[in-house]
Amino acid sequence: MMNCFWIRPVSPGNNKNYDAILRRGVELSGNLDLKKFLKDLPLKKFQLKADYNYQMAEFQDGAYQSSDVPMVPRHQAGLTLSAEWESGFGVTLSERMIGSRYAINDTGNEMSPEKRYFVTDIKFSYKKQNWETFLAVNNVFDRLYNEYVARPTGGGTATEYYAAPERNFLVGMKIKF
Repeated sequence: MMNCFWIRPVSPGNNKNYDAILRRGVELSGNLDLKKFLKDLPLKKFQLKADYNYQMAEFQDGAYQSSDVPMVPRHQAGLTLSAEWESGFGVTLSERMIGSRYAINDTGNEMSPEKRYFVTDIKFSYKKQNWETFLAVNNVFDRLYNEYVARPTGGGTATEYYAAPERNFLVGMKIKF
């Protein structure tokens, strides 16, 4: 891969390109129309969606040859169940999993990888003609996790964690015209 670089926090503005990287993997996804199996329910839509991504991102040469590229999980998955009633009300429940990965700047994979995490979101909506109102609850179970983790440069072992948002709410309206 060309033009992949890492940020050097010790000397800002002095970023460095990674050596050659090879990314290999497979991505699978599927949708299942559950309404076909539950015809008696007053639903306009009832769907199950699933996706899975396996990715191996490794350095191909240089000092870190065969090491995993930092912050690239090998496994990611998602599952979404959504229903929409004839009345316009809807609900969507989503779960996502991000697999373990090495911290930024741990190009030699010297530290233990960060643990995988799961996050659940739910969204309630009401659609009418060309508009929709909604209430979303992100991180429903208030999980503490880190989307971004960095190892300091210079050989230190202290890890810097950048916490992801805790449970939060989003209220909105969409209008199509």
